[in-house]
Amino acid sequence: KKQVVGSVGDAKEIQRAYKEKEWNEFVIVARGNHLIQKINGVVFSELTDEHKEGRALSGILALQIHAGPPMLVEYKDIRLKTFEEDRISLFNGKDLTGWKIADEGDFEWHGKVYVKDNRIFLDPGSMMTGIRWTRDFPTSNYEVSAEAMRVSGYDFFCGMTFPVGKSWCTLITGGWGGMVVGLSNVDDLNASENETSSGMDFDSGRWYQIRVRVTDAKIQVWIDEDKIIDLPRKGHKFGVWEEQQPLRPFGIATWDTGGALRNITLRRLPK
Repeated sequence: KKQVVGSVGDAKEIQRAYKEKEWNEFVIVARGNHLIQKINGVVFSELTDEHKEGRALSGILALQIHAGPPMLVEYKDIRLKTFEEDRISLFNGKDLTGWKIADEGDFEWHGKVYVKDNRIFLDPGSMMTGIRWTRDFPTSNYEVSAEAMRVSGYDFFCGMTFPVGKSWCTLITGGWGGMVVGLSNVDDLNASENETSSGMDFDSGRWYQIRVRVTDAKIQVWIDEDKIIDLPRKGHKFGVWEEQQPLRPFGIATWDTGGALRNITLRRLPK
């Protein structure tokens, strides 16, 4: 539902900021799901989109005119500025640019991997299907996020392998029959055995927001808005299963399960 929580100003004053048949400066500030629009320095719209299923956090830039009588609109000085602290999209919504389909070791008999409707689909493999990021990836002080969905099967639909300093670790989402969430491996113990292990029901056909934050001090994990892992790095040893090694430094896999991914983003954090 749309909810109006306030006003950014008087409508008549905002209208006066627009200059008929003159050049107007139009600015859009987009930080995640928060959008601000300005005309000649005056804010005329501010929106926070909380619709997780329907919103898009990345997409295209387009210019248009509205329906109506014949008209002419001119544009100039179009500039795009990205904020250093903001998220970088790792998936363009069209193809697997920047990604490689894992085909080594346990991924030799992987399922089909393809892009459709701004989503990456990982069909069930025997036993694993996965993709690996082929470009630069930080080893600490970063946050990576993805929306993941179990399409078919009953095991993990998002096994996210990520760097932890000079080592790596894997977040298992929905493993061991469909419910286990945890890190593999911590102190040589897998996600079902160590202190990060927990249980959660996952519905097939539903998107889940999965966010992993790695700092010099901690590994933290959120699923939707719930923080489920908050583990200090000091005093622990991290590693990955041999099966997951082809996904290093960063990758996402499924186990005997069909999955889908979208809105994969990376944000570097200050040290």
